[in-house]
Amino acid sequence: MRVWVERLGRTSLTFGMRVMPLDEDIEHASGRRTVVRVDPETKRPCAWTPTFRAEIAPYCAHIEAEASQ
Repeated sequence: MRVWVERLGRTSLTFGMRVMPLDEDIEHASGRRTVVRVDPETKRPCAWTPTFRAEIAPYCAHIEAEASQ
């Protein structure tokens, strides 16, 4: 399976994924999964922390590059 970050929003994060054999670039399935950060007390969406954003930044470099074009 290949997984990447497609989008990092203020409160959400979307992963893209593909199921492929290890030795071939033949896609058997693909999809997206979006997760939303929720405050445990209010049960409302809340912003990602600066620490989380810093930790995930290396996986989002392509998003920054695409946004600036």
